[in-house]
Amino acid sequence: MPVIDANDRFVTVFAALSEPIRVRMIQMMLENGPEDLPCAQLDEELPIAKSTISYHVGVLRRAGLVDVRKAGRNYFYQLRTDRVKAYVPAFLDHLMEQRPAA
Repeated sequence: MPVIDANDRFVTVFAALSEPIRVRMIQMMLENGPEDLPCAQLDEELPIAKSTISYHVGVLRRAGLVDVRKAGRNYFYQLRTDRVKAYVPAFLDHLMEQRPAA
């Protein structure tokens, strides 16, 4: 596996954050708290195909922003808040402020 320098890592992270649907996925994981977010929840709430969800989660995973866990036939996603904060410290605070009123 090639060595990725710090500049390349920043490019990868910011590229992952450049797509609105991926930002929405991160927001959903953040709102879910410390619990793993089931893939089925993304499927229910996002207006995109399952294969597209998988593609976007893969981009976030490769950027190091999301961990993926498989249990049986189900996938669960966990936001790596520490890594997001390391690259964009105020980003998660901004997303929480943007939450719709309940």
